[in-house]
Amino acid sequence: MATRMGGEQQPPIDVDLIADLACPWCYIGLARLDRARAMRPDWPVRLRWWPFLLNPSLPPEGMDRRERAG
Repeated sequence: MATRMGGEQQPPIDVDLIADLACPWCYIGLARLDRARAMRPDWPVRLRWWPFLLNPSLPPEGMDRRERAG
């Protein structure tokens, strides 16, 4: 754990990240979180990933976008 001024231990900040790895907005959010963490390296963060499927019926092998749009 990181220490604050005065030597006391700082507990980690819990961050729950709910994302679909294929979502461009989720990627932007993760990039912003990474930038914020880099700005405050003395603030420990405990990151927990939670899945969110934008299309849970999508087969594992994927789908042609043109077929899906039609």
